[in-house]
Amino acid sequence: MTPLGLLLVLLVLCSSIIVAHGGDAAAGAYMVIATSTMKPKTFCSGHKVAPGDVPSPNSTWAPLHHPYGPCSPAPSSANSTAADVAASMADMVDDDQRRADYIQKRLTGATDDKQPMAFSSRTSQFVMSGQVVTNGGLGSVHHLKSLSTTATTNSAPDGTSAVTQTVIIDSGSDVSWVQCKPCPLPMCHRQRDPLFDPAMSTTYAAVPCTSAACAQLGPYRRGCSANAQCQFGINYGDGSTATGTYSFDDLTLGPYDVIRGFRFGCAHADRGSAFDYDVAGSLALGGGSQSLVQQTATRYGRVFSYCLPPTASSLGFLVLGVPPERAQLIPSFVSTPLLSSSMAPTFYRVLLRAIIVAGRPLAVPPAVFSASSVIDSSTIISRLPPTAYQALRAAFRSAMTMYRAAPPVSILDTCYDFTGVRSITLPSIALVFDGGATVNLDAAGILLGSCLAFAPTASDRMPGFIGNVQQKTLEVVYDGCSANAQCQFGINYGDGSTATGTYSFDDLTLGPYDVDRQGLPLRVRARRPGKHLQLRRLRHPGARRRRAYGRVFSYCIPPSPSSLGFITLGVPPQRAALVPTFVSTPLLSSSSMPPTFYRVLLRAIIVAGRPLPVPPTVFSTSSVIASTTVISQHHPAQHRPGCLAFAPTATDRMPGFIGNVQQRTLEVVYDVPGKAIRFRSAAC
Repeated sequence: MTPLGLLLVLLVLCSSIIVAHGGDAAAGAYMVIATSTMKPKTFCSGHKVAPGDVPSPNSTWAPLHHPYGPCSPAPSSANSTAADVAASMADMVDDDQRRADYIQKRLTGATDDKQPMAFSSRTSQFVMSGQVVTNGGLGSVHHLKSLSTTATTNSAPDGTSAVTQTVIIDSGSDVSWVQCKPCPLPMCHRQRDPLFDPAMSTTYAAVPCTSAACAQLGPYRRGCSANAQCQFGINYGDGSTATGTYSFDDLTLGPYDVIRGFRFGCAHADRGSAFDYDVAGSLALGGGSQSLVQQTATRYGRVFSYCLPPTASSLGFLVLGVPPERAQLIPSFVSTPLLSSSMAPTFYRVLLRAIIVAGRPLAVPPAVFSASSVIDSSTIISRLPPTAYQALRAAFRSAMTMYRAAPPVSILDTCYDFTGVRSITLPSIALVFDGGATVNLDAAGILLGSCLAFAPTASDRMPGFIGNVQQKTLEVVYDGCSANAQCQFGINYGDGSTATGTYSFDDLTLGPYDVDRQGLPLRVRARRPGKHLQLRRLRHPGARRRRAYGRVFSYCIPPSPSSLGFITLGVPPQRAALVPTFVSTPLLSSSSMPPTFYRVLLRAIIVAGRPLPVPPTVFSTSSVIASTTVISQHHPAQHRPGCLAFAPTATDRMPGFIGNVQQRTLEVVYDVPGKAIRFRSAAC
């Protein structure tokens, strides 16, 4: 049997690096596993690899376990065996598909205001058990079990008891929550730990509706209670919900780890299949501002890691921060850029570049993976672009012809019947990420039950997933900054182009009055037509006060390559007098749309002096006005055949575009504080 190699994956959140290091880098083309090792165990074998126990004020760790099986402390584990879970694998995969569908909608902005799905039900979760301080006193994390984690939310003066709460860890969610009294059945679900009682905590407080903390909830905010307490609500992709009072209390994770004023949801009602097991709630590890990672940034540096156990009879671990004994391992990691999205900052995304099966790279161009992949603790199976999946499936099936095929299980279409087989020879699979980071999957990361644990996305243009099956036996480290403490950036363009590197400071010079010397990230300054861009380092940063342009800029796109246009930042005096001659339309904003893009409402189109018979409501989803989108795209009702520089969107419900062809000869002014887009004809 091939030894289990520990693989390390480092993700730099501050802008981008996921690293993966294979302890068994010389893995062969095939691995042999005994089928006896695939059968459920009746005892907990403990950790394959565990962090050391050196105390540190800037890090803490706890074991992880599956919600079912001999390592689970939940009462339901006595009645829920691995065989039960296997019998419901189709249901589990169906739930997982709903989660994946929802995350993809979040990444494209098409979620109808629903909030991120924290986890799907059944075995996709890993649970952490910890103590919370009640009426004071410090608690300590005992176990982090399965893909779920225990959060404690309550503390007060030293010497009082701690309340243990077992919760699901979820890297795809931003708001942590636990069930709180009152939480009657069936409005709430059963849990193994006592309900958290806010009345028993001297440090508990509800977040006021008028506070900044309540405003920062954004789309998770659900109004105010009668006594002006901030209310939260989470709608999960499978229809599950959790609602209650957004609250403050002290979260105790260990003797050095009391998080004062931790913000969490005190849920008084929750429903749905996501709460099938007896956990108290969810610990959110996403990239949003309300997550545990962001709330503890000053202590743990936005660094956390986990190692998911390969089976229900073994333990994994969760680490917040970097323990001293593990810091020395960081230089041995390999890395790949982590991509960010202003539309969905919750999710961590990477670029897969290649897949190696049985030692041979699949014939898949890197551009096939350009839509990126979400790496997630609670999505079960990995999803690949159809082009890549079909190549993987063909190579895997070719290497498995000696085994009997079995019927598909939900979306898993490559399954086998191993009845009577003592050992299985599997082709090795390695995932190669951007930057050359190569991760050799363990046998537990290839099969789910007896099926290949991969599935296709709907199209090559949709984001994929690196699921928790593929992460088994790996240590995945999400790190807030690169190893040399330099912030990294990563940009993934829609055509597959990418740019990555170090996010930097310098002075940008565009003219004699236009030098930014404030030590801020580079900002473009106004220039006159024909003035060349100059970027140089000045000797005395901060010597001159940075000019401000009031978030106003304009441009005039020339009609042909033989003519000139211009770009202006701010409003020059000679042009201020022209402002009344512009036509204006409101600049739209939305918390559910990324702030990157500027949007306007088109109301009508006039052709040859006659308005088209199109109701204004057809344009209700707005149009993005952009300098680099070429042609305008509008709803199918406006499309006209021929060579017009217009094209339809897929549906009337999708945003349209005002392209740069339609903006030629116009001066277009983006007045952000004035919330307006202004146009002036024949300006260039």
